[in-house]
Amino acid sequence: MARAHAGYLTETPYIAQFWREHAPLWLGATLAALGRSAPARSGTRWCELGCGPGVGLLIHAASNPSIDFHGVDINPDHIDEARDLARAAGIGNAQFHLADFSAAGALPDFDYIISQGVYSWVSPEVRAAIRAFMGRKLRPGGVALLHYLSTPGASDLVALHGLFRALHRQPGATLEGAVEQGRAIIETLLANKAGYFTAHPAAAYKARQLATDALNYAIHDYLNDFYAPQPSARVMQEMGEVGLHFAGSAVPENNIDDFSVPQGLRALFARQASPELRETVRDLAGNQFSRMDLYLRDGAPLSADRHFAALHRLRFRALPGLPPEGRVTFSSLIGPIEGPADVFGPVLSRLARQEAVSYAQIEALPALAGSPALANQILHSLMGAGAIHPEADPMPAPDAARRLNAVLLERHRQGGFVPALAAPALGSGLSLDKALLDDLAAGKPVPAAVARLLPDPA
Repeated sequence: MARAHAGYLTETPYIAQFWREHAPLWLGATLAALGRSAPARSGTRWCELGCGPGVGLLIHAASNPSIDFHGVDINPDHIDEARDLARAAGIGNAQFHLADFSAAGALPDFDYIISQGVYSWVSPEVRAAIRAFMGRKLRPGGVALLHYLSTPGASDLVALHGLFRALHRQPGATLEGAVEQGRAIIETLLANKAGYFTAHPAAAYKARQLATDALNYAIHDYLNDFYAPQPSARVMQEMGEVGLHFAGSAVPENNIDDFSVPQGLRALFARQASPELRETVRDLAGNQFSRMDLYLRDGAPLSADRHFAALHRLRFRALPGLPPEGRVTFSSLIGPIEGPADVFGPVLSRLARQEAVSYAQIEALPALAGSPALANQILHSLMGAGAIHPEADPMPAPDAARRLNAVLLERHRQGGFVPALAAPALGSGLSLDKALLDDLAAGKPVPAAVARLLPDPA
């Protein structure tokens, strides 16, 4: 019998994950782009509801030693693994709590609350407990990130969840066996042009991805009792009931209408009178599959002067893979978006020449004609594309990040999965492919664009 808590499986541990959008520096830069205030990055508290084995949390903690990090999870194996990793790396600003969300009232209040990969896979009662925790524990001026599967895009996969759950409920079924049987059935359905996949091509695309998903990931995605894509308007309404108000997305391209609403639908989008209606139209326009919504207790935007003051405090670093000078093509839910060379070229050239570039320096480029709104959109879009990242200024002490990276690289040498390494220069982590992790684990040199973002090894 599979071990479960309130319909959520705890027998199989979740895979280690890292999300750039959880970093306090990323959240601050994104809110600044949206014209909203953000918490300070020093002397604050950060909490993740459903922290899993804690790797992502510890990467952020090691890269932000002046912030107090807390992780909450119902799986004792996750909490044990997270505590062991924190102890091995000597991360002193992270605590892990084995607790149900509804019983976590003893925790302190927080400036950042994160919930990733939980909300759509739990019962309505647990979803209500997540909202209640955020509403009760978010400090004034704080930000909550709520990730969930959204309609209409994720609705196509409800049928696949039904298939996997039916297989799992067969007498003698195992978690691993249910996933493997489900994959085999789906492969046959796809090969024979089953009507469901013919009518729902997006579901066919996602179903093909299932064949390469890690087994633990597929178990948690499809074998829990609940798989509930949410209409964004309903989530906003329910978050409003606990005193939190929608501010935008932690995913920059979802804040830029050019990247998320086709040209022919912009007028319809603009006519909608409320955030709930606008975001519903945005979801329909792009067949949105998942969302990372940002919520604030104070819903008021910054004044123009305070908005640009917040932007002018930002500095950015180029990431490995910064596009060469010239036209940039962005991927988006509504198709490829072309960034004109005459605007993006000078920005990319400036970023490539300097270690770090301020928002004010980008705004002052002749190609932007002193347009702060255009500079904001360009930098926000390059953040979303993974070409740049906000810089931590001043850079945190690298000692904790160095220790954690040493432990993670040893884990990589032993065949374990490492989703990222701590990068204090970014106040976050840096995701690297296997070849680069192999070189780092072997003590070999790596490209300067990578090495300059990581702490020097001991």
